[in-house]
Amino acid sequence: MTSTEQQLLDQAECAWRISWERYFRSETNLFYDYLSSQEPAHSQDHLPTVEEVQRQHPNICGWGTGMEDSAISAGVWMSTICDRFEVTGDDAMKGWADKVWAGMALLMKVSKSPGFLPRSVCLADGESHYINSSRDQYTHYCHGLWRFYHSPLADDAQRAAMRVIIADICARMERNVVSEKDYSFCREDDTPGLVDRMWETWGAHEWARLPMIYAIGWDLTGDEHW
Repeated sequence: MTSTEQQLLDQAECAWRISWERYFRSETNLFYDYLSSQEPAHSQDHLPTVEEVQRQHPNICGWGTGMEDSAISAGVWMSTICDRFEVTGDDAMKGWADKVWAGMALLMKVSKSPGFLPRSVCLADGESHYINSSRDQYTHYCHGLWRFYHSPLADDAQRAAMRVIIADICARMERNVVSEKDYSFCREDDTPGLVDRMWETWGAHEWARLPMIYAIGWDLTGDEHW
């Protein structure tokens, strides 16, 4: 290994360690945004309280709170873990994948609106969340499910749970992404929200997200309806 390769490996390991130490919280098994302190015990002191989240302060997306991208991070991290396992064959990746999966499963448990994917979950109670999600939350979350489902790191019980989750997501898209709702998968209260339009939106990469989700639904469930 050259010195450059070693430096890159060292930096990757540092990024891995810092991410788990500073951004990941075992209370919810989710990654949160930003650091409010270099001290690990206080790195997430900026996260909103239960009362703030329940009154949707400062906005319904949780933008600027540190609770806006846990679903994205979960999907990206699951893909990263699967990549690392494929390259290294390191059995320790199973433990890391289980942690991320627990957070992904929690996200889909806290909402009473089937198929709704919260951006994150309040650290203080492990339940409260903002009512507006987004296209990119679903995109990375579903990609992470697909990677994990097809990885040797997943077990049969996890795969069964993933099939239920993706079926609920696909059903939500089919129900809501229609002209009458401006092709929006909708907020948790089933009204069109922000950045949740899945069709007739700008850019080919945006249009591709809806069929990608349906394709994952078919692949994981075997239901040709999708």
